[in-house]
Amino acid sequence: MDYLKTIKRNIDKKWHVFYVQARHEKKVNDWLLEDGYEPFLPLERVLKQWSQRKKWVEEPLFRSYIFVRIVPNEIMKVVQIPGIVTYVRYAGNPAIIREQHIEIIRKLLVSDTTFEVSAEKIQLGSEIEIQTGPFRGMKGHVKEIRGNKKLLISLESIEYTVIVELPSE
Repeated sequence: MDYLKTIKRNIDKKWHVFYVQARHEKKVNDWLLEDGYEPFLPLERVLKQWSQRKKWVEEPLFRSYIFVRIVPNEIMKVVQIPGIVTYVRYAGNPAIIREQHIEIIRKLLVSDTTFEVSAEKIQLGSEIEIQTGPFRGMKGHVKEIRGNKKLLISLESIEYTVIVELPSE
């Protein structure tokens, strides 16, 4: 019987979005892991330069946001973790990111695809479906930017857009 409850609980888990204090994303991620939660903090490698020194560092892809896979009744427990400011709402309800979008972000992070994340609202173009490669079957919107074709994966609930540079074929 407990086995069935565990399966149902895992099915009910969704990716909720939490707003965290600036520059606390990695620490909050560690605390969530210590407390037994399943956080997702996408990080990107960025080359930073200080006067005469350059260094590669990992920075959050979505600054001040972290995704946590939980059931709805755990939201208030997660908000109590140090560094978490609040849970994000969209249209009056807790913001939930689809599993498909989390998987797209994971694939982008391990691929050689050039992409950027923007908090700006971008004018979306026509809808497309990718036919080949690791993103086959995924749908998105295309916009021509400086001669490069871009695939836009819009995460409306946190008002971010992932921009993927596609090779010309």
